[in-house]
Amino acid sequence: MSDVPFAPTRSDTNPPSSEAGENQSNGSGSWLPRRWRPATGAPDQPDAGHGSPSPSPASPSTDAVQAAPRLHETAGAATHLYGDADVVANVIEELILETRKRDLLEGVEQSREQLLDQPFVRSSHWDTVWQQIINPVTSRPHQPVTIIVAPRSCGSTTLALRLLAEHTANNITVVKLDADWQTPTKGRLPLEKAHAYQLDLKHPENDQVSADFLNALSQHATHLRDCRSYLVLTVAQDLWKDHRLSDRDGIQVVRLHEAPDAQDVVEAHLNGYGYSQLVTSLRSLPKATASLRGLTAVAAVRAAHTVAMAWKEHTHTTSQQSLAQADGESETQGTLENALSRR
Repeated sequence: MSDVPFAPTRSDTNPPSSEAGENQSNGSGSWLPRRWRPATGAPDQPDAGHGSPSPSPASPSTDAVQAAPRLHETAGAATHLYGDADVVANVIEELILETRKRDLLEGVEQSREQLLDQPFVRSSHWDTVWQQIINPVTSRPHQPVTIIVAPRSCGSTTLALRLLAEHTANNITVVKLDADWQTPTKGRLPLEKAHAYQLDLKHPENDQVSADFLNALSQHATHLRDCRSYLVLTVAQDLWKDHRLSDRDGIQVVRLHEAPDAQDVVEAHLNGYGYSQLVTSLRSLPKATASLRGLTAVAAVRAAHTVAMAWKEHTHTTSQQSLAQADGESETQGTLENALSRR
């Protein structure tokens, strides 16, 4: 739900001035949409004729009988509003329980097209985890909240964002949240209709996950389901210590044990950068490929970027004539080896 409040729908007739205080608030702490339209029934006080003098206001009486509650209409349905009502019948489906305007985690909206266009490698292990999360019938996540527990720098964030881009409806807004908190708290999590949130929990002190947080997150999952929204948490393996941390209602916990092969990641990114010719050269260099073994996914992406930038610099400083010479292949090999040795 947007933080911009609803503009109140104005009545076709102006209410008496004595009711101004009543119409300034809907009695719900300002989080209910101000869409109340006064009914066309008799007003609380008789209309004054054009030629009649205005009646003198009567002094308040402590014995006066309380006036009957006013009748309001919402979407054509009669709704009784008594004093400070917290929930109004017939509009619950239009609300998201509450709109918390302050102290929510902020995030950056992600482009679904860009997420789907980015180089992406799924190893057999990643395929297994992927299939655990996705319902094969609906092609949607099994639960509104998914927690991916993984070693640091193994690519769990990339997996989470790609999964949301592929397996949520096109009208769903994908948002990467920033865990700007002192401890994980359900009340800091945003909740809007048709949103898919991704959140990294990696800070060794501020992102410690507790059983109490998971219990509260289970309640949050119910609200996410009602909003047709999703949340994927990627949690560093060393922060998942408590033996009580496990699945809850509305929460699925999966474990990612390793990154894809580093050479596959480097080659996918080189192809994505438009340097397909370097992939063939890389495969012919045992020393270069050996240096990639054991790299994390993050380090492999960094290595591909280093190679691409080094080759770009090399082509800028070498004439087209020298590139066409027979020793061009050896120059390419030297550039790759030097770039990988500097990463």
